Amino acid sequence: MPKVSYAEQIQDWEKLLVHARAHGADLPGLDAVLDELAAIRKRYEELHTRRRNLRAESLVISREIETVREDGKEKAGRARNFLRSKLGFRGEELVLYNMRPRRKYKKRKKAKKESAGNGPRSRAAKRS
Repeated sequence: MPKVSYAEQIQDWEKLLVHARAHGADLPGLDAVLDELAAIRKRYEELHTRRRNLRAESLVISREIETVREDGKEKAGRARNFLRSKLGFRGEELVLYNMRPRRKYKKRKKAKKESAGNGPRSRAAKRS
């Protein structure tokens, strides 16, 4: 079944209703079917309008959600900075607030020097 746009569908039904009422007066039972079609057409238009309004409302709500989310992120950052200023950057209590405290790290031992022929200086010397 091929897709038909909303405007094409309404136009098709409208033409059918107008011409059938004008030329089909002598056919018994046609008026009842046309009345049902007119009611369906009206309901179709109402639903289409409602869907458009809901989409527009959805876009507005999405923008508002994003604004509130950004405000929340900013306030959460301010709260975290406040807690760090009061508890210190290394305070273990930060874990309670879902933050990682800075911890003292062991100093690394210096790595052994590589053999004399593998360093960057030896490569430059080889090129010359």
